[in-house]
Parts: sequence; C-alpha cells; structure tokens
Amino acid sequence: MPRNRPCNSLRPISIVAGFLDRNPASVLYSSGATRVLCTDGEYDESEPCCKKRSLRRPAARACSRPKPGGTTEIGPYVAAFIAVKEALAWGRISRPPLVQALGAVSVGVVHGGVCRDMDYEEDSQASVALNVVLAESGAILELQGTSEGGNAPLTRHLLGEMLDVATAGIRGILEEQRKALEEWSARRVFGAT
Repeated sequence: MPRNRPCNSLRPISIVAGFLDRNPASVLYSSGATRVLCTDGEYDESEPCCKKRSLRRPAARACSRPKPGGTTEIGPYVAAFIAVKEALAWGRISRPPLVQALGAVSVGVVHGGVCRDMDYEEDSQASVALNVVLAESGAILELQGTSEGGNAPLTRHLLGEMLDVATAGIRGILEEQRKALEEWSARRVFGAT
C-alpha cells in the first residue's frame, strides 16, 4: 500500500496526560494504530497487554495493543517521559529519574527513500530500519537498527542521513510533549482534571 503522507512526516500524534481518573500520572499516547497507556506504576498486572518499560528505573509502565510497526517500539518512551513528569508534579515520586526531555521515532529505507515514523507496512518492507531515542539536547540515548542488506545496506553516510531525519521528527514530538504538559498543567492548576 503506498504511503498517503510525505516520507519525512509524522503520523498525527495525540497525547492525553492525566488519562486515568484515579492516576493523574497517566498518559495515553496515540500515533497511527498504536495506543500506549503509560502510568507511574498503578495498573492491572493481569491485563495481558501490560509490560514493564523501565527507562533504566521502574518509574513507568506501558500497555499497548498496537499493530506492529516502528511506533510500537518507540511510543512507550514518549509516553513514559510525560508520566514521569506528572508523577513528579503530583508528588508520587520524589526525584526525577530523567534529567531532560526525550523523544523517539522510527526511520527506515523504504523503496530507496528514508522515511520517518514508519507504519507496519513500511516497517516490514524497509531494507534498513532504526529506532532512535534522543535527549532534548540531541544526545543519542538509544539506537536500535537492522540492515536487511539487499540494495540498501547501512553505510555511515546513510546512517547520518537517517539520524538527521529522525532528529527533525523528534523535535516535532518534543513539541507535542511540551504542549501536552502545558495543557495538563493548566488543567491541574485550575482544578479541572
């Protein structure tokens, strides 16, 4: 199926902070067919979709029932950052396990071009695929990739191009995070949760 958006675009993102009534440090992150529910630790462990995502500390958990694809792997990072910020704001944790904002996105080589935020079809056809997690400063926190070889093996030049495309997308994701936090903070301050 051909991509119905530019190759360097993100799918529409929705971030709802304070998603669960009984847990203000909860976030619902949506991108494409992926939905990630992230909390600061209170969730039903018997739910088969739930799995722990630690970000090096067990401050956040993620649940998702997505179609497979790039966002399945990186969505929990985006949601977990906001859940941790909210847990701090609500006094549910005492010190920040994260020093700065982080964002994540998938990039891949599909039909010879570098595409950002691949959906399932693109991810399954990519000759090279990367999941990139960056700190707000631009520092690389995590880089996972695979080169299926074929006509587009991963070269240093291609890796640089893919990281540039990922970085531009992550800037957009960081802006969406900032907006979600500001909106939720305003609702929290005015008592309308």
